[in-house]
Amino acid sequence: MNPEELPPKGVSAALRDIDVLLTAHGPSAWTVSGTLTGWRVARNRCGRGDLCETSSTGDGIASRLPVAVPPALVTQLRHRSGGEDLPDGSDVRVTGRIEVGDRWNPIRLVASSAEVIDAESDLIRTRRTLMEQLQVSGALDRNRRLTLPDVVGRLGLVTASSGEAGRRDFLLRLGNYPTSIDVVERRTAMSGPSAPAAISQAIDELASCAVEAIVVCRGGGAASDLSAFDAAPAATAIARSPIPVILGVGHSTDRTVADLTAHTSVATPTAAADVLVDRAMATRRSSMPIGVAIPFRSAAAVQSMPPPRASRRHST
Repeated sequence: MNPEELPPKGVSAALRDIDVLLTAHGPSAWTVSGTLTGWRVARNRCGRGDLCETSSTGDGIASRLPVAVPPALVTQLRHRSGGEDLPDGSDVRVTGRIEVGDRWNPIRLVASSAEVIDAESDLIRTRRTLMEQLQVSGALDRNRRLTLPDVVGRLGLVTASSGEAGRRDFLLRLGNYPTSIDVVERRTAMSGPSAPAAISQAIDELASCAVEAIVVCRGGGAASDLSAFDAAPAATAIARSPIPVILGVGHSTDRTVADLTAHTSVATPTAAADVLVDRAMATRRSSMPIGVAIPFRSAAAVQSMPPPRASRRHST
């Protein structure tokens, strides 16, 4: 029977079949070395994170493998380190079985043993060196010293080339903007080895398009997905931009180098739009005669509105 003639499988069935193949033909234990990122210990005392490999250029993460650590091993690792948790960003070696079937992480490494090779990985050392260079050169707060207009007439927008959630959230909230606003958009990679250079190029291009502010936004994801914003190309592009940059990348606890170099950094694309909308609304209120009401638009009305008038020029 040709593969095309086989009946289609559901996702769960396909994952089960992959699991059977790995169990039958793969090794009983896999040993994987990598940089641990996004390490968290849940309420059930299980540890989770990603084992990552940096790109050949050192900018960002090229690949990642989710890893799960059972409670007993988490306790053992803490005991070895004097009661401290595994340091996020450390280089580790993990041995365990490859598990298939978890609905959120279809393939993950379930650890049976682990050891810290180096408490500080090259990824962390590179980040610290970049921070020191930006601090010494005075570039760390250069963009923050620029003046963000109270009312923006022409906006540069950098969004992810894949995934619509963050972009949609931003444009929906920008629908509350009280005046006409043109949006010049660049859609580009926001994660993976090509992302740092792609983000840098998008910011540089928008800075030459006569925009008054630039917003870089994307939805949330794993901590390893944010590595592009810790890399030199993206962070320095923001630092040298002659236009104020607002960063709205979906994260709540991690602070990237790009967060520190941006004029304004907020936790979500929606919050990035709020920065612009709130400033414009406040300016409009202060300039209106006393007793004049600002027209109110309900949430339902905003959702039914088309996105703001935009001239979108996509990079090739």
